[in-house]
Amino acid sequence: MKDSIDFGKMNVSKLFVKLLIPTVMGMVFSAIFIITDGIFVGKGIGSDALAAVNITAPLFLINTGVALMFGIGASVVASIHLSHGKVKVARINVTQAVVVSSLILILYAC
Repeated sequence: MKDSIDFGKMNVSKLFVKLLIPTVMGMVFSAIFIITDGIFVGKGIGSDALAAVNITAPLFLINTGVALMFGIGASVVASIHLSHGKVKVARINVTQAVVVSSLILILYAC
């Protein structure tokens, strides 16, 4: 089955709309999760726990950003290598991205 999104031949405005809706929905559900978490923690446990959640929320966002940065970058490079038939090089690049991002996050957590 062929994908309905063709990045090479599709009109940019149609492509934008097809990618916009899932992206916005993901951001909306992420915001709803954070708001709901804050409500349940604030009402159930108290203000000290809500303060702890608010202190750790930026750390979670930084971790997510680092993981996305390495994940997206490695997937692009691996896709290029896979299109040239270089499976071993693609696996090495993905492994390097996982190891380096994990080390950065471990150093960040210490």
